[in-house]
Amino acid sequence: MKLNSVALLLLVAICLPLLLSAQGPKSKETTPKGYYIFPVQPGLPNALSGTMGELRTGHFHGGLDIRTGGVTGYPIHATADGYVSRVKVSTSGYGNVIYLAHPNGTTSVYAHLENFEPRLAAWVRAQQYRDKTFEIELFPEQNQFSYKQRDVIGNGGNSGSSGGPHLHFEIRDANQHALNPLEFGFEEIRDNIPPYLHKLALESKGAGSRIGHEFGRFEYKPVLQGGHYKLSGAPIPAWGNIGVEISAIDKLNGSDFNNGFPLVEMLVNGQLVWGHNVNKFSFDITRHIEVHTHYGVRKRTGNKFMRLYKVDGNELSFYRAGPTQGMIVVDTPDSIYNVLLKLTDSHGNVREMAFQLKGEQPRSELAQLANAPGTGYELYENLLQFSGPYQKGSPAPAVVWANRRQFELEPAYTGGNRAVYLWDMRLGLPDSAITGGSRRSFTFKATVPSQMAFNLYLPEMDLTFPKNSLFDTLYLETDYRQAANSEIFTISEDVHPLFTHITASLKPQLAYEQRDKTHVYEIKGKNSWGWAGGEWQGDKITFRTRTLGQYTLLTDNTPPQIRPIRVNSSSLAFRISDELSGIRSFEVLVEGEWLLMNYDHKRALIWSERLDENKPLKGAVEVRVKDMAGNEQVYTTKIP
Repeated sequence: MKLNSVALLLLVAICLPLLLSAQGPKSKETTPKGYYIFPVQPGLPNALSGTMGELRTGHFHGGLDIRTGGVTGYPIHATADGYVSRVKVSTSGYGNVIYLAHPNGTTSVYAHLENFEPRLAAWVRAQQYRDKTFEIELFPEQNQFSYKQRDVIGNGGNSGSSGGPHLHFEIRDANQHALNPLEFGFEEIRDNIPPYLHKLALESKGAGSRIGHEFGRFEYKPVLQGGHYKLSGAPIPAWGNIGVEISAIDKLNGSDFNNGFPLVEMLVNGQLVWGHNVNKFSFDITRHIEVHTHYGVRKRTGNKFMRLYKVDGNELSFYRAGPTQGMIVVDTPDSIYNVLLKLTDSHGNVREMAFQLKGEQPRSELAQLANAPGTGYELYENLLQFSGPYQKGSPAPAVVWANRRQFELEPAYTGGNRAVYLWDMRLGLPDSAITGGSRRSFTFKATVPSQMAFNLYLPEMDLTFPKNSLFDTLYLETDYRQAANSEIFTISEDVHPLFTHITASLKPQLAYEQRDKTHVYEIKGKNSWGWAGGEWQGDKITFRTRTLGQYTLLTDNTPPQIRPIRVNSSSLAFRISDELSGIRSFEVLVEGEWLLMNYDHKRALIWSERLDENKPLKGAVEVRVKDMAGNEQVYTTKIP
């Protein structure tokens, strides 16, 4: 059957608005002014402690952190008409959170709440009592809980993983992708301050690439002059493919917090080489922040550098990059490459930085070295950089042993009394190298591909890497040693991010009397450990991890502590803590009946919430707390 043209146009006219509504607005231009209102004190000036796209640990920040004066209890308003599509109570993450679905297909999110509005709170509490659990996730029927714009849906708080009282607020499209709320024109937030650029970094991206005639990564401190940044001194000598990285933040009026900004552009001699705009992203791949930024630098120094070039394994889609994937190609001797960086925040404030590179071909001999790894070594993607002693006028090839073969490796360049070598790991994993008559050993065990599953069986451990658990190829190093009656298992250094969990089966050499209380812990620092868990299977203990690094086995046979804070007929409150493995579960019974206890892990506090506020608590009280290792503490008392 065919439709005539009039009928077809009529059908399009009817269906197109519905289709656009289902897709949701894409920007402020397609959303009517006033469709969303500010959820905290709408109409009054406010301030933010976090913005969209900020570089957080393991993820991009997906919305706004709205300040609430450092206190809990602020009324939180529905940003637009809508109904509760999802509500969740959690000890970590978003804590108490409401998801409102709106007629235009978007969803707004209100996280870290102190409580929900009374009707919703009563329903959630009833479900918690039904399931006998504090943590719960619920999906009410459509329009079961509907609100008009400006209705109070809860109160601001500090629940979950919040670091202080505030509202985390998001707007998501119909696909649950995060949108930048500031794109929708909230006049409560004022900002006329452009971003600040703390540091610039340049990195060699290939064996023939040089920065200041050397290979490696180099940081520079820009100078602010006349409102814009520049590098002092002459143009930087460079050659080959160069990657640019920046450490930068944004400030907003009335706030001392360091915030993020969405837009970065890099032009070379007036041509756009790189651009990214973090105004929208999918939560499914937000962990790709670990390759959007320089993970290794963050883990070693704490500084967050965003890359202005794309590396292997990065699947983020908000980039504009040419055929060089953002890298600057310096290939003309004596030519000047004028580089301009433009940083733009959500209010259109722009900060620029200009610097110059000068094309100079690599030199084999330098007067001195600024960047040599000394007695250690450094991995730059597929290149292993190490150095050795050098005497001018004498041959200085290194002897590299890899794949049971001997290779002679000439220096990439020399400087002073050192020679620098670059070994391509794709030629084979080196187990040792001789430089200047001295031998150094490496601990590389395997080349782990990123696109397929990989298993490795070693005397001290077995490792399983599922398909796509890595962003890029990993040149895996492992080690085992004993120290002070403990065992330390090294699974590479934590400078290589994992996308998903891997499985490790450790093979301890020491005897552990209480195996049921002995588990794997990540070594985080001196006398600092993090629970990793694990289950014993024969003489091996198997656990899953999303972090490379050092692990050990510790025995926890000390039960948690319970300290009463308040015990009366109106309410109960207790401090609960554990010195090593951490709290796994808790339960409170009054006269044998389950009592809902809220939990704030930051304060190590649990407190009661009665199903019927008119029914006083009375009789025998039993508090049970278990830790991750299975130790249990029981506290009993009585309410007269």
